[in-house]
Amino acid sequence: MCAGATVWNVLTLNDIHPGDRVGVFGIGGLGHLAIKLGAALGYHMIAISSSKSKHEESLELGASEFHVLHQIAGDVFKPLRHLILCGKPTIDYQRYMVSRSNFRGTWV
Repeated sequence: MCAGATVWNVLTLNDIHPGDRVGVFGIGGLGHLAIKLGAALGYHMIAISSSKSKHEESLELGASEFHVLHQIAGDVFKPLRHLILCGKPTIDYQRYMVSRSNFRGTWV
């Protein structure tokens, strides 16, 4: 219940609107919930993982796209409006997202 409330608050209290491209990095407990709830709210959910193993699962949960973090190319990856970080705290997220101009919006 706590995980659901946490994800719900992020998805509903940060000016996210239906159709917005919302990235979710970290397809584990919170990431699963974020994809499922975000898709139900009409958001265009983009799953980002450090490995390919979460590809099918992410799409089944409602993600519109799946990307492996280390394979994101700036000219192929469309900008996100929001990014929800549910992954490891040791990853340099800015290296992959901001420096490639792939993220324009609010960090939540």
